[in-house]
Amino acid sequence: MLSKLSRQKVTIEEFKIIDPITEEKIAVYFSLFYIFLAVIIGYLITLFPQTIAGATDFTLSYVYMIVFKIFFLLILPLIWFYRSDYSIRDISPKWTSSFRSYLVLFISLIIGIYVNLINLERLDLLKSAMSNFSTQELILRIFLGILFALIGAGIPEELVFRGFVQTRIEKTRGRIFAIFFTTLFFTLWHLPTRYFNASGVEGTAGDLTSVIIGTGIPVFIVGLIIAIFWDKFRNLPALILFHWGVDIIPFIEAFLQIAR
Repeated sequence: MLSKLSRQKVTIEEFKIIDPITEEKIAVYFSLFYIFLAVIIGYLITLFPQTIAGATDFTLSYVYMIVFKIFFLLILPLIWFYRSDYSIRDISPKWTSSFRSYLVLFISLIIGIYVNLINLERLDLLKSAMSNFSTQELILRIFLGILFALIGAGIPEELVFRGFVQTRIEKTRGRIFAIFFTTLFFTLWHLPTRYFNASGVEGTAGDLTSVIIGTGIPVFIVGLIIAIFWDKFRNLPALILFHWGVDIIPFIEAFLQIAR
């Protein structure tokens, strides 16, 4: 029974990893660099707090979203990936295009969205905020929330921390170490920007304890769950859509200028 629960859909041997030792070092160094970068970006946001379309969340500031997330966590890794002779298939081997696969993707997205809608008060806030915008602007703001939740959160975070970092560390250090190591790095890079800029549910800027409670603990729990699912099922598209779903409502709220 235990062996069945721990069995992997795709073992690490089935992944294409050209140079395991070197790529593990790259994964670790990049993770450490990204934590250090979060400190710099967190401070820069205090100097340049302008947000995209006047969104109310600092994670949608130009510095955070465009520089920190899209450039350093999406574009730069993709450039390295393709220059290293990898393809998308190498990130999620054995994923096939079928009705069942797309059904899993749809369910993953719905579950991610539902996580935020358990609190029905959020629906009331959304309905109330929608009345403050014209139809055209409302559609644009909802579109921006959906778009940036995907390209600024779902794709880059899962692509890098599950598809690359966890897989490379697992290749050299084993499954358990890879799960906890990746989850720790995934949690740590969230903290500096919140320490400089958080307010509300994510903690209070300058209060490390509140940031650890409001951001660190929830991110660690979610990151651990996602890392375990990646370890067992190796379905990166499903994890991306789940992560996307989790962030869609908060991003739309921010673009509708709802303070959290």
